[in-house]
Amino acid sequence: MEEEMVHEIENGKTSDVESLAKYYFNNGLYCSEALLKAFNETYDLGLPPNAYKIATGFGSGMGETGCACGAVTSCVMVLGLVVGRNHKSESEAIVFDAVKSLQTAFKSEFKSTCCKVLTREFIWGSKEHTSQCEYIVGMAAMMTQKLLETELKDYLPEGGARKVPKKWGFRVIKRRLYETFNHYFLRTK
Repeated sequence: MEEEMVHEIENGKTSDVESLAKYYFNNGLYCSEALLKAFNETYDLGLPPNAYKIATGFGSGMGETGCACGAVTSCVMVLGLVVGRNHKSESEAIVFDAVKSLQTAFKSEFKSTCCKVLTREFIWGSKEHTSQCEYIVGMAAMMTQKLLETELKDYLPEGGARKVPKKWGFRVIKRRLYETFNHYFLRTK
């Protein structure tokens, strides 16, 4: 299987983000690096190979501090690459909604996004620790891919590369009205 995966990777033929991210993770990349590289290659997000370095500091829970899980932070970077903004006039609503959805799904599965919490049962660097992180990499890949293939498909290069809307589009106005209504009229005592 590994030989086949290596051949597919070398020839750019694999599109299974989960398998690709796990492969890169199991071959020495941190979770954050593996996911960014796998998504960039699968969805042609335009990052040159030296840009993967941006994800290195997010490994081991942000530079070995055990804080935010590198798999989650990398997937947030991927969502930003797809629907983030380049100008203050562009809306952040789509990427914020996507990140909230990812966080919700991840917390539903793992109860936390903190590296220390996710790996506290394991000795750092042990086979069990690596297996846990590999599982997390796979789940983060699946959750993010699901968002990309459903909610954000139109923004992907092969989905039409739709542009991020201006800040005051209908979706933003609707969300702000909803939040205002909830804040003023549905307060709990």
